[in-house]
Amino acid sequence: MALDEPKETDKTFDVDNITYLVDNGLLEKAGRITLDFVETFFGAGFVLTPETKLPGADASVCGSTCSC
Repeated sequence: MALDEPKETDKTFDVDNITYLVDNGLLEKAGRITLDFVETFFGAGFVLTPETKLPGADASVCGSTCSC
């Protein structure tokens, strides 16, 4: 997950006055993506959960162990 400018290959979603961009290629592979904010004993961060599990996507908390 990162700040970015829209590209021709992105799908744009507007939710609660926040614009989200998802690369069309990723969206085709992942399906519906859910974004949550979680707080645990180890810290807090965003969790991106795809409808379809992607290879090598075991960790999904941004800022700790993933490369999103």
